[in-house]
Amino acid sequence: MKKLLLTAFIFAAAASFAGTGGYGVDKGQTRVGVYGGVSVPQDWKEDDSSSRYRATVPPGETGFIAGAEMLNSITPIFALGLDMGYANYGKKEFSDIANITTSVLSIHALGRLYLAPEKRARIYVPFGAGVSHLSFTTETLNPLLFEGVTRSQTGFSCFAGLGFEFDLSRAWTAGVEGRYFYMPLDKDNFGDNSKFSSLNVLLKIGARF
Repeated sequence: MKKLLLTAFIFAAAASFAGTGGYGVDKGQTRVGVYGGVSVPQDWKEDDSSSRYRATVPPGETGFIAGAEMLNSITPIFALGLDMGYANYGKKEFSDIANITTSVLSIHALGRLYLAPEKRARIYVPFGAGVSHLSFTTETLNPLLFEGVTRSQTGFSCFAGLGFEFDLSRAWTAGVEGRYFYMPLDKDNFGDNSKFSSLNVLLKIGARF
């Protein structure tokens, strides 16, 4: 146990002096972090078989999103890396005839543009492009009307947003980010819906070295 505590102390001490430029963003820095928050799916068109009209509803409830990211600063104002995230929108009841469950698993090449990178508190613009897997399940509540079905698609996706980051110390950062996610869909497979999109608010914590 003493060796473990000593190792942790040494690591923490080394981390506290990471970054030759002190606070702010330096060229060559690597940043790793995790995030969690809320994700709000945007409206879809859905068939309401009980009343025979097209209703505009979100494909799920407001859900949670979580993920991890790694970035390397190519220059003080520009960083490149990788982002992996998962969003789940729970179970949404639709017109008393079905429960809808939607989830998205994503991996994106990540870019970030910093404004005033030398500051301890700074604004940045995140953006990314990659691949996502969307799973959409309709569980029938009335088998006499229709059978339940699961549809999925793996394909291109992208996001962009705006974030605020603050240096807690020379090693640790925290922040908040707003992000718009977009994924084009095969509308023949998703009830004439050509895209899945969501608005996301993320709370972040990370380390740099």
